[in-house]
Amino acid sequence: MTESATLWFKELSVMLQQLGYERQEADPCLFIHPQHKSAVNIHVDDCMCSCVDDESAEALKCFFRTHKCKIQEKEFIFLGMDVKLSENKGITLSMHTFLNDKLRNMEVEGSEKYPHNLDLLAGDTSEALDEAEASKYVSRGMCFMYAGLRSRFDVLYTLSCLSMHCQSPTGKNMVDLDHLLNT
Repeated sequence: MTESATLWFKELSVMLQQLGYERQEADPCLFIHPQHKSAVNIHVDDCMCSCVDDESAEALKCFFRTHKCKIQEKEFIFLGMDVKLSENKGITLSMHTFLNDKLRNMEVEGSEKYPHNLDLLAGDTSEALDEAEASKYVSRGMCFMYAGLRSRFDVLYTLSCLSMHCQSPTGKNMVDLDHLLNT
């Protein structure tokens, strides 16, 4: 974290604790208010708040407005996830914005119906990738792993198979990864 982000986190932590929020041992960026059952999750200078009642939500909004924080309620992006609240208070999570941006930057085009080719686990006699291509393979794979762990559970098996080759990926591995990126 940058120095300003660290200072803000420390100041915000103290203020939340003064309001009765308890910092969680398992995740020091998560603060939960035991009586109100509301939570504040902090990531650098972004916070995602959740409350079980309107009164707690209004109290948090008031707190953040006092500190001139921007509040987004119905649709927002948090840690690369598109968060949308529906009328019935349900939540929809996706990573469409994140993935579309990454795939556009990777210049990935096309569409595949399934995450992997039938020969995903077949023997591989292709040549190892050079250092630049191997770096590209790892970067693309781990970028997609980030999305897979949050919203694309359908690709996790394929990603786990492909991630075993990060040490020395081959041409076949890159073809398999490109296939996956097209789903």
